[in-house]
Amino acid sequence: MSRTGGTGGPAAPSVWPARLVILVAFLDLFMQFPIVAPYARSLGASPLMVGVVTAAYSATNLIGNLVAGPFLDRWGRKRPVQMGLLMTAAALVACAVARTADQLLMARVVHGVSAAVLTPGAFAMIGDVAGVDRRARAMGINGALIAAAAMTGPPVAGILRDRLGAGVVFLLSATLMLVVAALFARWADDPGAVSPRLPATPSPGRRSPWSRPRLVAACLAALALTVSLGTLVTHLPVALAARGEPSGRTGLAFTVYAVVAMAVMAGPPARWSDRS
Repeated sequence: MSRTGGTGGPAAPSVWPARLVILVAFLDLFMQFPIVAPYARSLGASPLMVGVVTAAYSATNLIGNLVAGPFLDRWGRKRPVQMGLLMTAAALVACAVARTADQLLMARVVHGVSAAVLTPGAFAMIGDVAGVDRRARAMGINGALIAAAAMTGPPVAGILRDRLGAGVVFLLSATLMLVVAALFARWADDPGAVSPRLPATPSPGRRSPWSRPRLVAACLAALALTVSLGTLVTHLPVALAARGEPSGRTGLAFTVYAVVAMAVMAGPPARWSDRS
């Protein structure tokens, strides 16, 4: 959708539809943390299968992320993100109605693939609009949204699972996806579809990513965080359930992590990054 500014010219594209996508994508992710492993156990999954079901989302999401980048550059941002929202909603419904661990595994695979385009697409839309000197701060705001999702998602999911069952959590997440899909379709612009393309051939001074120590360090840090968080998501809910703790308590445990993350991502480090 195109909009005009007060002078009659085209207005700068708004970033709030993309930020809604980021919020709902991570809210969906964090709502899974306290429920997926116990839900898989309730469907008869072995301890090994519980790990496979939990990891299926991340594994397929990783592959999808690698494919999503070139796809978003070629076809623009809006349509792939819109399709991802709708497919993710369908996958969440499939998770809710699964009756066996195998069915849940297949739904989680589709869930991971369909959600893979959401975060890269939304971040790309914001990066297209934000000035070079404001990108780190813009990403800091995004980080605060992620932390807010991390603070609210696990406790809400845990309480709903205790009172209404895990299926309701998946259906709530699917409903949020559909609501955001409708808002995104109505209000999102697609700066990626009209921005000038980069040259097909690399510039002479372009270096390999592996020759940039800071980039390598950032990638390794992200990998370490992902591995540690995946271990926590798989084993913490099961361990607390074995001790008789309710799912709401599990959600509260994940909130402790989120509070620290929010303080870091929305605080001074975001401004320091703009200066470095």
